[in-house]
Amino acid sequence: MVGDISIGPARKVYRSRPNGEIEQVHIVGTLGLVVKDELEGSTFMLSNRHVLFADNVGGPGDVIIQPSPVDTSERNRVGTNIRGRRNSKVDCAIARNYHDRDASINEIADDPGQEYIFTDPGEPPVDFVWKRGRTTKKTAGFISATDASVIIDGDRFIDQILIISDRNSRFADKGDSGSVIVMNQTLSTKLLIVGLLFGSEEDGEWAVANKILTVFRQLGVRPVN
Repeated sequence: MVGDISIGPARKVYRSRPNGEIEQVHIVGTLGLVVKDELEGSTFMLSNRHVLFADNVGGPGDVIIQPSPVDTSERNRVGTNIRGRRNSKVDCAIARNYHDRDASINEIADDPGQEYIFTDPGEPPVDFVWKRGRTTKKTAGFISATDASVIIDGDRFIDQILIISDRNSRFADKGDSGSVIVMNQTLSTKLLIVGLLFGSEEDGEWAVANKILTVFRQLGVRPVN
């Protein structure tokens, strides 16, 4: 199991096409991290609620597959949904991890044993941040706000991290939801993980992330390392 690779529920959801026809489709997103439950210590996969819970119509116990059914015909079952939260501050969820092991972040962590620090971002402007997601892979940008108020799919979110793409390229696209936002710590080999990506503008030039410590508190989880 690998962090930042596509993940999604086995179930399909109904969506309307531009011509008015209804189709059944799979949801695809990105596995961000493996985390632990505060109380029992079990390991869980962390992503967005709208990803793991199939556009928020799924529920606990739904089977999760990696890679997502969108990307492969294989049925590699890696876990089942446990709980999720979607409110004014987070869009996040966890699924039980069948394999009970950690997930490194490809192309960002040079070493699978890389040490991470989980923290709130500093005040903007800050150094460049990175993410690696299923669709746009590794991209860079910078944090322009840490208290943004945005509307995503009709819901208002407050106290969010707003990220602007570097070099007028896409920072994120559909399928990247669930990626973690990473930045370097000055004069240290440790990586700072500050956010959980959950939405972006249509052209991908800006993206929005929940604060990672808020995600942890609302889900009752903690880092593995």
